[in-house]
Amino acid sequence: SENVPTEDFAHDLDKGVKGLKIGVPRAWFTESLDSEVAGAISKVIDEYKAQGAEIVDVELPNAGLGVSVYYVVACAEASSNLSRFDGVRYGYRAKDYGDIQDMIKKSRNEGFGAEPKRRILIGTYVLSHGYYDAYYIKAQKVRRLIVNEFTEAFKHVDAILSPVTTSTAFDFGAKSDPVVAYMGDLYTVPASLAVCPAAFIQMGARSACNWLARALRKPRCCGLPTRSRKQRIGICVTREKTRIERRRKCSGK
Repeated sequence: SENVPTEDFAHDLDKGVKGLKIGVPRAWFTESLDSEVAGAISKVIDEYKAQGAEIVDVELPNAGLGVSVYYVVACAEASSNLSRFDGVRYGYRAKDYGDIQDMIKKSRNEGFGAEPKRRILIGTYVLSHGYYDAYYIKAQKVRRLIVNEFTEAFKHVDAILSPVTTSTAFDFGAKSDPVVAYMGDLYTVPASLAVCPAAFIQMGARSACNWLARALRKPRCCGLPTRSRKQRIGICVTREKTRIERRRKCSGK
């Protein structure tokens, strides 16, 4: 909803990293981070340092609360937004039902999978009378603390480099506990809460690193991964420009 001019997403694609200040949240490199992922990130940091980038340690103490905050806020929004999918005007409608109440119940029960149902229930709970202040309002207050931390960090750095997940890629269905799966978002949801554009680049077959830029600086996020890909695995910058130009033509801009 911000009124900002059209951005040139190809602006930073050809720039080098010399002189770039890259923030690294060292507090995220704890025993909870898989050693293989930590090693891969360290190699990327060393490469950029060798190419002239300045590595700056940044402090994001409340970002560790991001998962808890995110799943309170996101589930509350899901509960509200998905309420329209009742089979009356939107979404799936059950084929066999009695009255309208039965139709709504069956449509939502049959149409939503396990994860949407879980989020609707959590969201309805945190928005209910008696729990709204205790959960939703408190989560929004902590979100503001996270936003302020990122705003302060970006006063000193051009971008932030972090892991994407706490572990390497796991087999399909290996994590059946949803809470364990949610914790895999530990390093990505803070960017969503702080409205920071983010992009990741694959590092080998099982891990990736995450680039974060300050709010409304999407071209920076396009440029940083492109530099990584060009320097590390040989993908040509002109290919990125071609893709961006094609998107512009499709959108009519």
